[in-house]
Parts: sequence; structure tokens; C-alpha cells
Amino acid sequence: MSEEALREVLERARQALDDADWAEARACFERAVELGAGPEALAGLGEALQWLNEYDAAIEARERAFTAFRTGGRSLDASDQARWLAFLHAAVHGNEAAASGWFARAESLLEGAEESPQHGWLAFDRAPLTREPAERERLARVALENARRFRDADLEFGALALLGESYVYSARAAEGMTMIDEAMAAISSGEVRGVVTVGDIYCRLLSACERIGDVRRAEQWMSVVDRFVERSGYVLVSATCRMHYGGILAEIGRWPEAEQELLAALRMSDRGYRAMRTYPLLRLAELRVRQGRYEEAERLLEGNEWHPPGAPLPRRHRAGAGGRRSCGGPCRPLSPGRGSRGSGVRAAARPARGGTTRGREHRAGETAT
Repeated sequence: MSEEALREVLERARQALDDADWAEARACFERAVELGAGPEALAGLGEALQWLNEYDAAIEARERAFTAFRTGGRSLDASDQARWLAFLHAAVHGNEAAASGWFARAESLLEGAEESPQHGWLAFDRAPLTREPAERERLARVALENARRFRDADLEFGALALLGESYVYSARAAEGMTMIDEAMAAISSGEVRGVVTVGDIYCRLLSACERIGDVRRAEQWMSVVDRFVERSGYVLVSATCRMHYGGILAEIGRWPEAEQELLAALRMSDRGYRAMRTYPLLRLAELRVRQGRYEEAERLLEGNEWHPPGAPLPRRHRAGAGGRRSCGGPCRPLSPGRGSRGSGVRAAARPARGGTTRGREHRAGETAT
């Protein structure tokens, strides 16, 4: 095949990615790889496979792309692949060690390099991992400034939404929601094009809505989110957005609807990013506690010994203990968190002697499948 014909195959592949036609993108990128195309084709193949939920194959393709970029002296491109590999190992397999190693690899490849958009994306990815609100905001601002310097619209509005979400969680809701609304407007205007960034902004919107109990805003946007998921097939966005929406409904007492959303989030997590299912599972357990179904809440948590950073702890609703905390950047988590707090969650789910037992006619095994 001539170079011109190969370029045409790659153009079709990239257009298919833009159109969210993942099967066509896969076929074109596979053909390009067979014909000896460069590492860009491997990276594109990894992306298409990821959207098709073929995660192990996606990891293999991205690893090959990483090696080709690295040996070719293209450290910035190799760093991009390392960041995606960190995400996949964490979100799909819950492999914290592999995720940490790939994230460190992405960081080391940028050391000593002239500032580039990759530095901004690295700051953006690091922000949700920190437990310190001030550091989270600092990294979001670093990413935002970098994006504006290099005119990277996806990074700019993704970082703006991240910063806005951070403001909402630090009691600056009005200012934070204005930032998120601006990011949403950028999506509507077509300034934000990347599927990942669009999904990330949607998730941060609903995370912020959950924090302040803004059910009206959440309901207004859920139809937009559903259309995006239908077009893109982005399972993680659908699961995460429904998790947050279910959390909002639980907070305002619309428990049957909350249960429906949380069960849908669990099913979607099982179809794709399986290691992330603990987040909706914890919210479902919290709902069971609110309903007085303590034994079911405890059963839901069996076998889940780790607790994601910032995920809500199930609590006895009538005790009114504490508020919900941020789940720390739901759409691009690079680590499932350290430590084991499962026993503490179970203790919170146990009622005091004589506690209510209403609602026990529904078994946990029926609701979590």
C-alpha cells in the first residue's frame, strides 16, 4: 500500500474516533498497524478498544505505543500513554501498584522537559488524587494556566470544572457552580471536543450538584448526559453520573428513584470499569442505612475491604452524622485509594440494639445484581 493510501486509512480511523464509531476506528487502526504505521496507530487502536470495553487488549496496544514512542525519543507522547495506562490498570483491575508505577513513569518522562500541554494534563490528573483541598485547587489552577498558555480548550474547561467542583466542596458553591456552568457552555458551543473531557465535565457537574443537593440542576442536565452516553458509549460516565444523581435523590428522600439509579450505576460498572463499582456500592449501602435496612447494608459491603478516598461512609441516617465528601474526581481516577476502612464502614451500618427493621423484606442480594 502506498503512503497516500496509508494516510487515507489513518484519516478514516481518526474521523471514526471523532464520530464515536469505535468499531470502524478499530478496524482502520488495525489495518494501519498491519501496514506498518507508526505508534500513533497503536495509540488510536488502544483508544478504540477502550471504548469497546476490550480493556486488556487496550492495555496491550497502549503499552506497545508507549514503547514505540519512548524508543523513538518522543517522551511527551510516551507520557500521555503512561497516564492512560495508569487509569486503565486502576479503573478496570483495581491494580494500585501498576497504576502508581505508570503514573510515576508519566511524571518522570516530563522531568527536565520544556513546559508543554502534557505538563498541564499531568497536573490535572494529579489533582483528584490529593486529599488536601488547597493542593487540589493549586493543581487545578496550574492545569488551567497551562491550558490557557497553550490554547488547549479541552484542558482549559476540564480544569475549570475541576476547580469549580473544588470550590463547591469548600463551601464556595456559587462561585464554583458558575465555573462549572461556564465549562458546560463551552461544551454546548463546541469548544470542548474530546469525549473524555466532555464526560469528565458532566461528572463534575453532577458531583457538585450532589454536594449541594441541587436536584433541579441535576435533572435538567441528566437528559444531556444520557444523549452523550448514547452517542459515545462511555460507560464510566454513565455509571458515575448515575451514582451522583442517585446520591442526590437519596439525600432529598426520593429513595425508590435513588435505588433505581444506584443499581443502574452498579450494572454499568460491572460492564466496564469494574474496580470503580465500590463507589455506587457504598452509596447503595448508605441508602439501605437510611431505610433502616442495616443487615442488607452490611452484606453489600462484604468482600470490599478497601475504601476509596473521599467516598461516603454509610451512616445511620437518624444520627445525622457528618456530611458527604467529594469522591475526588470521578471521571478520571488514577488510583482507587490506599488503606482499608471496610470494618469502619460495616460498624457504621450496624444499628443500635432496638433499631428499626422496616424494609427488610427486600434482600441485599436482590438489589445489588
